[in-house]
Amino acid sequence: MAYRDKYEVLGVIVALATNGLSIYKKGEDEGQISGGSIGDVVVRSKNESGFAAVSIISEQEWESMPQNEAAEAEMKKSSSSAQDLAPQLTKATNECELLRAEILDVRGEAERFKEECASLQERLSVAADENLALTQKISQLEAENKKLKEASKKAEKNRAESASKPNEPKDLNLGGNE
Repeated sequence: MAYRDKYEVLGVIVALATNGLSIYKKGEDEGQISGGSIGDVVVRSKNESGFAAVSIISEQEWESMPQNEAAEAEMKKSSSSAQDLAPQLTKATNECELLRAEILDVRGEAERFKEECASLQERLSVAADENLALTQKISQLEAENKKLKEASKKAEKNRAESASKPNEPKDLNLGGNE
């Protein structure tokens, strides 16, 4: 694999010249090379043989290239960690969906409970009104009963008084003059 440490950066292509070459720059240094696009990196390879080739690496490839073997190992470790986390992420996502569904169910149940409570309150109100009407009727009947008892007692008292008096002749007017 290629590493950034194996290259010397000569510059980044900043423009295309009228002669068809690409102009690259690094600080104040400037050069021209055949090929490449704006943003590509111009590099010289470092090797032990002393032969140095100049090449163009795309900006994306350069950005994804590890600095050295240690960086590559770290990238692979991070990548495998991310891959290891993928099933856990999927599981967590599924659990979230289940919880959302449960929340919707609970909201539905709460709404039904609310409606049932409103219905029960209405029925309770009707029953309370009926209870009040019955209580008033009972009071009315008790008052009538009391009056009847009093009238009955008076009648009984009158009968008792009449029965206790000796048979007195009653003035009977059988058509005579008084």
